[in-house]
Amino acid sequence: MVTPYIVALFWIICGGIAWRIATNRNGSGPLWAVIGQVFGPFSIPFAFLAKSQAS
Repeated sequence: MVTPYIVALFWIICGGIAWRIATNRNGSGPLWAVIGQVFGPFSIPFAFLAKSQAS
């Protein structure tokens, strides 16, 4: 049964994607990596919508 491993890998990759989006938008990469791993694919739109703290 490979499906749970694929889902877990996808969830971890979502953390990396959220981290990358946040660092490109001057956000906190480690914070968004954790958020991405907690919320999975739901965190990616939030990372796009989040405002950066640096003005």
